[in-house]
Amino acid sequence: MRPTTLRHHRRWHWGYASVPIVLLGWLVATRGVPSFVFPGPALVWRTAVQNLETATFYLNVEASLIRLALGFGMGSLLGVIIGVTQGRFEWADEAMSPFISFLQSVPPITWIPLFIILMGIGDLPIVSVVTLATIFPVAIAVNHAMRSIPKTQVWMAWALGAKNFRMLRQFYLPAILPSLASGLRVGFGIAWRTLVASEMIGGNNGIGFFIQTAGQVGNTGAVIWGIFVIGGLSLTFDALLLRRLERWHQRPSVAQSDASDTA
Repeated sequence: MRPTTLRHHRRWHWGYASVPIVLLGWLVATRGVPSFVFPGPALVWRTAVQNLETATFYLNVEASLIRLALGFGMGSLLGVIIGVTQGRFEWADEAMSPFISFLQSVPPITWIPLFIILMGIGDLPIVSVVTLATIFPVAIAVNHAMRSIPKTQVWMAWALGAKNFRMLRQFYLPAILPSLASGLRVGFGIAWRTLVASEMIGGNNGIGFFIQTAGQVGNTGAVIWGIFVIGGLSLTFDALLLRRLERWHQRPSVAQSDASDTA
């Protein structure tokens, strides 16, 4: 077994061991505390079972995932376009940089009241805020990757006949993919947090709306259950998709491995 694989297994063993420790600490901390103040694991578990047996819970999760897919997808696409444009053209970078620096410093959730005024309550303002939250980390990562490519490689590609769309597809895209994967992972985390916060403010369904309504009636068990759902879904997406995508693009190529083995 390789050392890196062994370390990875050890991390997972520590992760498994930490779960019962945290549950035991949670159980001890909530003894003698009223359930409406801070519920214990048993009450949260009962709340989870009750919610998993209702269609409303799944409709809320479905609404959030659809908004996330739309906002994150459009934001990622726009981020790639902006980043490539900035990295490819100096004038575009000079023109866009002040606006990107200004907009990325504004928390995305602050746009939701304005978007609600302009678009009304519903999916459109939430998807728009999630899109805005995704654009900047992706655009910055792609722009940085484009500018990290040595000029000599760019000139060589041009000399070999790679121009316009062929240049983008065969030269730039393979070079920016590792940074793009990292930018997507960062953008997803920001988009997910922005989505939940937006649903709390201007949503009529979704996981954020579920937590908000539970908090209004003092159902702390449902609030904590909703928090677990948010963290669990985020962890699932990160482990099954985003982290694997990032590792796949950052692993050494076969040619590099062969060269290192030969050396």
